[in-house]
Amino acid sequence: MNNEGYLWIDSLLKMHYYQYRELVMSPNDTELLVTFGNSDMPHEEYALENRNRSIWKLHLTGEAVPLTGPEEQDSHSPCFSPDGNRIAFLSKKSGDKEIWMMDKDGANKRQLTFSHFEGADPFNDAMLSWSPDSKYILYTALPNGSRYGQRYIVERQIGSNLEDIEVIAEWSDEIKLWQKKLKPTVSVLYRLDISTEQTEPLLTQQGTVVKIVGWFDDKDVCIKHGKVLRRLNVESKEVCDIYSGRVDVARLLPSGELLFANLSSPNEIVITSLLHGEAAPKGKVSVPGNVHLHCWSHDGSRLYVSSHQGVSNILYSVDTAKLLATPITAENHVVHSVYHPSGPVSFHNKAGVIFPYSNPREPAELHSSQSGSIRKISHFNEWPQPLQVPNVRVIKYPSDDWEIESLLVLPPDYEPGRKYPALIYLHGGPLGRAGLIAVHGLYRGIQIENQLRWQAGSNDLLIQHPQFVNQRGTETTLYNRL
Repeated sequence: MNNEGYLWIDSLLKMHYYQYRELVMSPNDTELLVTFGNSDMPHEEYALENRNRSIWKLHLTGEAVPLTGPEEQDSHSPCFSPDGNRIAFLSKKSGDKEIWMMDKDGANKRQLTFSHFEGADPFNDAMLSWSPDSKYILYTALPNGSRYGQRYIVERQIGSNLEDIEVIAEWSDEIKLWQKKLKPTVSVLYRLDISTEQTEPLLTQQGTVVKIVGWFDDKDVCIKHGKVLRRLNVESKEVCDIYSGRVDVARLLPSGELLFANLSSPNEIVITSLLHGEAAPKGKVSVPGNVHLHCWSHDGSRLYVSSHQGVSNILYSVDTAKLLATPITAENHVVHSVYHPSGPVSFHNKAGVIFPYSNPREPAELHSSQSGSIRKISHFNEWPQPLQVPNVRVIKYPSDDWEIESLLVLPPDYEPGRKYPALIYLHGGPLGRAGLIAVHGLYRGIQIENQLRWQAGSNDLLIQHPQFVNQRGTETTLYNRL
């Protein structure tokens, strides 16, 4: 491979790393914490929720600086203190994943917890939250580890023990076999005292995972486990149920009103208000496509959702008073995907939202939407590209009773009227993966893969299609050279 090829691969690796895993807004709405990283890890690391993540700070004027590096070993889940001067986060710097704290500029890092959990991945999908008076940090953990992590460990144990073999007749029997070997899911909410650095469990749940919804005041917090919302005093540990029912995305307002939204169908949103223990439905909103709920505006007047429509993933603003959904972003763009799971984040003190935004010819950068206008605020992927980016088009064509939407990748020197060999890449299934991977994955993988073929002198033309899935859910990828 020549130097030009190495430069392109280096650029590919850089772009692939800048995947937006988490976005956290500062209390004063001037800075954003961004967790970057991808899942390109050995399976023994990936299965235990270890990644190559790092935390950056982006000023909304565009300046970005890394706060953690390789020495911090998979840093993620950052959380600003109420005054914005300190940041709590998770890291493997000490060998085991623990809670750390640093100044807002990345200085003075120190470890806060020294856990000895039995499970291999106790902080899988953990949440961190400062109390409003900055006295405590609440966090969740799975002492026995996650179900996925436990299963991986059991698989390794079974694979290394050839004397303990069980024969099963049906695949459903395999599920029962795993269930017997796995420990129960135990989720614990802990309180970390910042001044003493002492940790104490507040609440333990078996079978459901504890989630932190928000704070009523300095001492009382709203938590969720399963379909139950509860109010918990973090000092007395007194707890009471405040609601029982489905809650997908919730927002606790300063007035004490709790707003939450649920999906009653793939494209219908149900909005409910809970105040003084009384739940009052506000209404339903329909959005085209398949909807994913993300976050509320600072005052609860708007709900931000994304909708998968073909190869597009469109951001909508839902007016909760008028029950009206308005698109913010354009077709043939993506704001949320398996590559950028962070999705949008709203401001704390004003209207507006920040989100990743990409299309088939441009890698994702962060954009801000306020008062109806969209503005790019990050430049993570703007460095000199060593090779020309191919031309990419979204194409549609009929197939039986369906309209198929695909991506057509043309060579950089494409000439209309000239015949080219074609390489068809069938991918998709389940539905959510087809479009979400298509647009962003195109730039990350297929588009660059095609570029390399052309630079090597090949004559391939690439089309990406939705892929079919068999009854067991296994993906099938087919390459056909014509």
